[in-house]
Amino acid sequence: MFPLRFPRRLVWMARSITGASTGLNARPHAGRGVSPSFPARFAGLPGITIGCLDGPGLVPRSHRPGDLPDALDRGSIDKLLEFALTLVDAIDADLAQAASGRGAAPGSCVIVTNW
Repeated sequence: MFPLRFPRRLVWMARSITGASTGLNARPHAGRGVSPSFPARFAGLPGITIGCLDGPGLVPRSHRPGDLPDALDRGSIDKLLEFALTLVDAIDADLAQAASGRGAAPGSCVIVTNW
C-alpha cells in the first residue's frame, strides 16, 4: 500500500549522468506501478530500474504482437548498456569515497534493467 521509493543516493547518481552534456541522451522518468527492481527494494536492498522509452514515455510495442526480441532497437540497447555501465562507475566511485571516509555509507546495490 505504501510506495517503495528508489534510494535517494542512487537516484541522485542516475540523474547526475543524464542530460545533453553526457551524450547518453538519458532523462529521468517517474513511472507508476511496480518496476523490475521492486523485489530488491522490498528486500531492503537499494535498487533502481533503468530502461528505454519512446517519445511519449512508453515502452515501445509493449504487450503488443510486435513486442518480440527481433524488434528491439539495437542502438537503444547500446545506449542503455552505456548508461548502465556509467551508473556502475558512479556507484563504484561513491563506494570508494565512502570507504575512504569522504562519502555516504557503503552498501550493496542492485540495478535492474528493463528494456
